[in-house]
Amino acid sequence: MSKIENSLVLCRKRKNMRVLPLIYSGQFTDDEIAENECSDRIWCSPAQFRTWTDTTEEGVATLLHLTNEEAQTTVGCIFGVHHSEETDIVFIPNWMYQELGDGTIIAEKAQPSLCTNLVLQPHTSEHLAPEIEDPQELLRDAFERYSCLTPGTTIPLWIGKQITVTIAELGPIPNRTLCIRNCELSLDLLRPLDMPEATATEAVTTTEAEAEAATVTEAVAEVAEVAEVAVPTDSRPRHVILAEAARKRLAAQKIES
Repeated sequence: MSKIENSLVLCRKRKNMRVLPLIYSGQFTDDEIAENECSDRIWCSPAQFRTWTDTTEEGVATLLHLTNEEAQTTVGCIFGVHHSEETDIVFIPNWMYQELGDGTIIAEKAQPSLCTNLVLQPHTSEHLAPEIEDPQELLRDAFERYSCLTPGTTIPLWIGKQITVTIAELGPIPNRTLCIRNCELSLDLLRPLDMPEATATEAVTTTEAEAEAATVTEAVAEVAEVAEVAVPTDSRPRHVILAEAARKRLAAQKIES
């Protein structure tokens, strides 16, 4: 569970409410639940929906800052209405529910600053599968289901299936909850946690690898030409090849003398 620093501009409207996981709403199919679990969307009663959104400019997301009795918080976006008769209940994705737990929460309307850059730590490498042409674009689309992000939070993303990522860094304000709606956002991806570090280190481009190989071949050929020996075609290390060429060159000089 996370404690978010008080970086939001909070409106005066506050309400005591209860939260339940989205799966208990009883109004979604399994597929809809799977996708909405990968979001920060909030469903409240029709009366609460009107109360929270009546002063929000059209086209602008209504964001709620939710705080439990232990001052643990999360932020989400009012997205729709539920059909429960209990008007003080809000349904939220399970990852948000895990942040807050059971009990009464205080809901406040929030206006966080806009985000300009996001550093993401994927837990797995599904987004790098060969059939995916643009991993960044895929993840950008997945973030369309979110309105706010908090550094250090681990969240699910939907890319046709659920994956897990951690928000490693946000800017321009560090260690703050920021809004990712209606803004220009740069995205940087860290090495997936399931990808060995050696694999990432060896991720040299084909062009660079070919250039390096050409440089080695040219150097060996130059030494071999001076020593009047053929360029070895085996796969021995470069220093072994050069050492042999140097020995042959010395041997040739002794014969000449």
